[in-house]
Amino acid sequence: MCIRDRSKASGYPIAKVASKLAIGYTLDELNNQITESTSALFEPTLDYVIVKIPRWNFDKFEGCDRTLGLQMKSVGEVMGIGRSFIEALHKATQSLEIKRNGLGADGKGYSDYQQVINKLTNASWDRVFVIYDAINMGISLDRIHEITRIDMWYLRQYESLVNLEREISKVARKVVKKVVSGEEKEVKIDLKNLPDYLGIQKFKFGELESKDKIGVVTGLAWTEYGGEILKIETVIMPGKGRMQITGKLGEVMQESIKAAKSFIRSKSLDYGIIPPLFEKKDFHIHVPEGATPKDGPSAGIGMVTSIVSAITNNPVRRDVAMTGEVTLTGQVLPIGGLKEKLLAAHRAGIKQVIIPKENEKDLVDMPKKIIDDIKITPVEHADEVLKIALTKELKRVEWVEVEKISQSNDKSQASIQ
Repeated sequence: MCIRDRSKASGYPIAKVASKLAIGYTLDELNNQITESTSALFEPTLDYVIVKIPRWNFDKFEGCDRTLGLQMKSVGEVMGIGRSFIEALHKATQSLEIKRNGLGADGKGYSDYQQVINKLTNASWDRVFVIYDAINMGISLDRIHEITRIDMWYLRQYESLVNLEREISKVARKVVKKVVSGEEKEVKIDLKNLPDYLGIQKFKFGELESKDKIGVVTGLAWTEYGGEILKIETVIMPGKGRMQITGKLGEVMQESIKAAKSFIRSKSLDYGIIPPLFEKKDFHIHVPEGATPKDGPSAGIGMVTSIVSAITNNPVRRDVAMTGEVTLTGQVLPIGGLKEKLLAAHRAGIKQVIIPKENEKDLVDMPKKIIDDIKITPVEHADEVLKIALTKELKRVEWVEVEKISQSNDKSQASIQ
C-alpha cells in the first residue's frame, strides 16, 4: 500500500478511503486527501511507502491447512517503511523472522517450475516470495496475473527488482573473474568503465529531440520514482477520419485524446484547418515505449499541440515541455506532481515549461535553481499553449460549406424569378 499521510501518525485518512472503496466507490470518484484538488486516483508525491505483510505461524500448529482463504489465519503483521515500494517490501519480508533474507537474495527460493505454478494457483502464506521466484525463472507477468489476478503494477515492481539484481550479479561475476584470474587486484567501477561490465547503454532517459519536429511534443509525466519526459507523436495520412491510438495508454489518456480532437475540430478555422480534412485523413497518435502502461489526467494540452502540429505541418519547439489536462472548450485544468515533473524537465535541458494557471501557487515550493533555469509559463487556455509551443503562428482561414453556398444560390434564383 502506498501512502502519503499528513498526520504521519494516524491511519484514519487511509481507512476512510478504504471504507469507501469497499462499498463500491472508485478512486477517480474520491477526492485526493493531500492535494484537495485532484482525484484519489492520482497521488502526486510520496513521503514514504508502507508495506504490510501478515505474519503466519503455521509451524506451531501441526496439521493446519496452510492454504489461504476467507478464514482468519494470520497472527499479526509486519510493516516495512521505505522511500519506494521495493524498499518497503524488502524491509517487510526481512521482518517476518522466518530466516529469509529479502525476497530471494538468500537463494532459498523455489526452483521447480510445477511447484511454483501450484504455489501461485493455490494461495499460500509464502506467495509473496513465490512471485519473485516465478519471475526469476522466466514466467511472464501476464501468466502470473492470469493465475493470481494480482494487479500488474505490483508485478512490475517485482520484475524491476529481479532485473536490477540480474544487472548487479552481472557486474559482480565479471569483477570476481578479474580478481581470481589475477588480472586485477582491486576493481573500482565508475561511469567511465561501467559499460565494460554492463554493456552498451540500453535506455536513454529525458533527452531532447535533436531538432524541432512536426507532430512531436514533449510532455511530462509523474511516476513512483519521480518525473519523466513523455513523448507524444501524431501522424496523419489519407483515409476516412479514423483515429488509431497506440502506446498502451489507459482509459483516462485515451479520453484526453478524444477530447483534444473534438476541441480542435471546434476551433479548426481559427487554427487554419479546413473542416473536411477530418473526414479525409486518418490520425495515428502514439506515445513511445509501448510496453510501459501510461495513464493520468495531465497530457491533454500535449495531445492538442501534437495533433495541430501534424495537421498544419507546423513544427513544435523541442525545448518546450508541457503538462495539463484540457476540456472540450479548451480550458487547461490543474495537475499533480508538478515538482517532480519540473525536475525531470530540468534534467532533460528543457528551457520552458507550460503549466496550468491553477498550479502557479505550487511554484512557491519549487527549488530556486529550477525557477532560475526554466521559464515556467502558466496558461488558462489551449490557444496560449499553441502560441508558445509551435514555431509558426497559426492563421485563421475562411471557409463556407458547399451546402450553404448552394442554398444561397437557390434563394437568389428564386428571388429573380
